[in-house]
Amino acid sequence: MELAYNPFKPGPLPSQLGNLSNLETLFLVDVNLVGEIPHSIGNLTSLKNFYLSQNSLSGNIPNSISGLKNVEQIKLFQNQLSGELPQGLGNLSSLICLDLSQNALTGKLPDTIASLHLSSLNLNDNFLRGEIPESLSSNPNLKQLKLFNNSFTGKLPRDLGRNSDIEDFDVSTNDLV
Repeated sequence: MELAYNPFKPGPLPSQLGNLSNLETLFLVDVNLVGEIPHSIGNLTSLKNFYLSQNSLSGNIPNSISGLKNVEQIKLFQNQLSGELPQGLGNLSSLICLDLSQNALTGKLPDTIASLHLSSLNLNDNFLRGEIPESLSSNPNLKQLKLFNNSFTGKLPRDLGRNSDIEDFDVSTNDLV
């Protein structure tokens, strides 16, 4: 379902969307979505591409997102999402691209994220804190890592910035030593 860049009247994402169990692509970018992402989103077990960027979505990312077992890309950037990242994100073994940048997310980066085979991880411009997991540096698939403009602390994992496969690396404007 692709309805991007249409100036719809502002409204929520309907919970009935979770009934579309064969849906593979949900592309609702810049369409004036407001409110929370419904918990029923986790019922979209065939979903591969999940794009709800550039809207006014708020609230937490629901834990039910861990039900998206086949999802390869999640792009929820430029919203007003808040709260901590769901631990269940680390169970999405097909996930290669995660972009939650430019929101108001808080808390620590779950260690389970580092176990994924991500090629792109964009969490910049949030309020994330804590240490960057050392295990992130052992991901040979990582090509893009943007964690800038957060409140990460501690030392940068030793080999993270030295991974020669990373093409786009930015952890500036944090409290790293």
